[in-house]
Amino acid sequence: MTTKNTKFVDTVSFERLQQAIKDVKQKETNLQTLKESIDDEDGLIVQYQRSQDLEAKIEEKEVACRKYKVQIERVQKLILAKRRIMYEVKDKIDKKNQDKQKLIDKTEALVAQVETNKDLKEKKKRITHVLTCLVSYRKTFMIQEVMEIFKIDIDGGPASLQPNRKTSDCRCVLVDTIRGLHLPHVASVQLSPHNERETTAAIGLLVHFVNLISRILGYSLRYPVLPYASFSRVYNPVENKLAILSGSRKRSEREKFFEGLGWIGKNIAQLRADCGIPTPVADKTLSVLADWIRAVTEG
Repeated sequence: MTTKNTKFVDTVSFERLQQAIKDVKQKETNLQTLKESIDDEDGLIVQYQRSQDLEAKIEEKEVACRKYKVQIERVQKLILAKRRIMYEVKDKIDKKNQDKQKLIDKTEALVAQVETNKDLKEKKKRITHVLTCLVSYRKTFMIQEVMEIFKIDIDGGPASLQPNRKTSDCRCVLVDTIRGLHLPHVASVQLSPHNERETTAAIGLLVHFVNLISRILGYSLRYPVLPYASFSRVYNPVENKLAILSGSRKRSEREKFFEGLGWIGKNIAQLRADCGIPTPVADKTLSVLADWIRAVTEG
């Protein structure tokens, strides 16, 4: 019994021993394989390091992705804002186009109205031209009537040959008259004696004549005149002076008298200049005035 048990135990132990040996060899093989895999270029350590590097890169990429995500969100918000602005601009453009169309329609209507007004204007222009011609003819006729009323006579011959005229009253070679009253030239009044009553009466008629001409033509004189017969006046608005043309015997009145005569001469010269007629001699008052009337009435 004892021998049989001993053999049995030995067999079991042997099998265990064999199994242990196999396990040891297997572990040695695994260890050798592990060692080789560790020592290899593509071994576990290298792969582990690579995995660590990849993990770090992945984390960097994730951080970058988060940044990009934030930027993308900002860009999306910006795009939305720009789209909103674009919609607003589009609305404004549409509104402007509508306003433009309204303006075009209004302009077309105005163009049509302009054409209508143009036709009416041409018609009224023709009518106005006819009326202007009639008014011009009427004014010309009225000036001729005034000329006939005041009976201006130029170069009537020497005063010595004039009837009813004293030699002491006038020594003029040529006598200019208005309604038969002699109006000497300004220089002649200053140099030689004349009948003061006749001269002031003639000046009063001249002032009245000039005033009528300005009223007929609607013409503003540079020096306004105030007809009061032998006490007519001429006003200088620039210097605010008033000259009374009532005589020149008194020394205090003489300067204003001749100054007033000069203003009347300037009025006539202004009237001639505005009609394109020069005035070579301004002191020959009646002569230059009659010459202007002939130029206006006779063309």
